[in-house]
Order: sequence, then structure tokens, then C-alpha cells
Amino acid sequence: MFLLCSEIITPFKLNLKEILKIAKKKLQGVSQTPFLDAEILVGHILKLSRTELVVGDDSEVTEKQKKDILNLIGRRLKNEPIAYLTNQKSFYGLDFYVNENVLIPRPETDILVEEVVRFCMEAGASGVGVLPSGSLVTSKKVPLEKGEVFCKDTGGLKPQALPFNSLNSNQKTPLRKAQDNTFKCLIIDVGTGSGCIPISLAMNLKNLNFMGIDLSEKALEVAKKNIEAFGLKDKIELRKGDLLEGLDLSLQGNEEIIITANLPYVEDSAELEIGVKDYEPHLALFSGEDGLNHYRKLLPQAEKMKPIAIFLEIDPRQVEILQEISQGLFPEYEVEVVKDLTGKERVFVLLK
Repeated sequence: MFLLCSEIITPFKLNLKEILKIAKKKLQGVSQTPFLDAEILVGHILKLSRTELVVGDDSEVTEKQKKDILNLIGRRLKNEPIAYLTNQKSFYGLDFYVNENVLIPRPETDILVEEVVRFCMEAGASGVGVLPSGSLVTSKKVPLEKGEVFCKDTGGLKPQALPFNSLNSNQKTPLRKAQDNTFKCLIIDVGTGSGCIPISLAMNLKNLNFMGIDLSEKALEVAKKNIEAFGLKDKIELRKGDLLEGLDLSLQGNEEIIITANLPYVEDSAELEIGVKDYEPHLALFSGEDGLNHYRKLLPQAEKMKPIAIFLEIDPRQVEILQEISQGLFPEYEVEVVKDLTGKERVFVLLK
């Protein structure tokens, strides 16, 4: 038990309303959303929804429940992320198991999944084709002149070597509904972590094959747990590996290949929030002086596989360097960068 918790343990019985009040008060000093955090933690221990918490505010909390709640509060006061405290994180409308061995899924990665679903459905894959929010899975292209790219720092255009399209994720146009099932491919997610990317794709795209690769054995255990929970053991294969190094696809047939990756892209010197720096795996965060060590290694490996598309989540400041790297490796590919909902370039796309 944390010392911070002992300060709020009382010999008296508490009801739900009282324990929520204590939790909210204690969390005000560490969280920007203390009320939400308190409701999530209390609800997690009591196995109640937020609605049920309000309805049942006179219910008595047992001593064990009180102890467990105060233990979670103590851990949260040390900035441990809510997702690790509850071992749960929602992503793309699905609930995933997470622990300290995997990066916590972020909303920005939704954009990558959305773009892959859009691409596959437009290529002829059969799928749901609707985002959790109900908006159609596609983006309105805002083409720039060949050889130009919009520079967010200056607000102007800068010369660029490759053709470039800027896609805005919150500008939606109707998606062509695939009427057949002619598109077959293997989607390889590199650095799969919790498995949230291939699982989300597999839940939205029918009759495609998926593979998740990770260097961490413990991360693969988490991905396996999630794959089994969603009943996707027959659709998603897991492999341990250093990116695509030594990957043998000789038994996969003549399928087209799509590569997705949300690899570490944070600079080694970056100042991160305490909850991220102290608790999330550094193996999944940092990637050298400019945050691109992993992608510099991945792209030459990917080039040998001749994929029809590559989707990478990136830091917006890395666009130009990735353009330069891609020019030599993929001279025939179209380059697109997709913006997230805040207007920042977030997903770097190479299309054959």
C-alpha cells in the first residue's frame, strides 16, 4: 500500500458516493481530468459503468474494494497511466488489453488504420468501411503541384523532390463501396505491440491475411492475448523479429503486401510527460537523434518486398527527411501525407 493511500484510509465504512468524492479530491493534484479518472478507477474495481456509478451512489463499498480503489489512486498519484491501472484501452472503437510491456494506443493511430481500410476497400476488398464515429472511411485529397509540399512552420510552399498529396483526415468524401471480393493481400504490421493495428484492420476488412511482428517477447504475449480475445487466431499470425529482417514469406503465396508501422519516432532528447517517460516502454518510444533510426532501417528492408503500399505513423517534423529517404528507395511510388484531426501531418504513405 502506498503511503499516500494510508492518509485517506478510515476505519469507517464508505458508500459509493463517499469513495468517489475521496478519489476525485485526491486526484486533482496529478490529473487534468480527476473526475473522469476517479470514475474510471472506481468503476473498474466495482465493475460498474459510469451511469451505474451515479445510480448506485448509496451502495456500500466493501473493505477489500476500498483497499483496491485506494491502491489504484496511490499508483495514479505517481503518474502511472490509467490504461495500465485498468489494463484496458479503447482504440478504433474496440477495447484492448494493455500493460507496461506495450505502448498505450493513441487516437492519432486511428488515422493510419482508417487510411489502410480506405485503401483496401477502394482496391476491392470487402469490409465494413465505417468508422466507429459513423463517418465514412476515406479522406478528401488536396493535391499540391508536383514537386511542392506545404510547410506548416512557414505557412508556405517549399520545393520537394517527389509528387506529394496532403490529405486531411477530417474532410470526408463518399467511399466507393466494394462490390466484389477480388482484392487479396497480406498486411504486415511491424512493431505491433498490443496488436491494435492488425486487429482493428482484421475487424474491418474481410478475407485478408495479417501478420504482426515485434522484437519484444512480452509485447507479443499481449498481442496474442488480444488476438485470442477477438477470435482472430486464424487471421493474424504473430512473429518475433527485428523489423522485417530475415522475414521469409515463401510460404505466403503470391499475395500482394501492405506494410504498416507505428515504430518509435521520438527523439532521444525529447522531454516527455512523466506518465509516458516513467511508465511506457522506451523501446517503443525513442529512435535516435532525430527519431528516425527505426524507419531508416525499415524502409530498405521493405523495398526488397515490393509492397503495394506502406503506411507509417510519424512526427510531423519528419516528413521532409522521409521524403528524401523514400526518393532513392521508391522512385516509382506516389507519396501522400495524411493529417490528423489537429491538422498535423501524421501518416506517411507510399503507394505503388
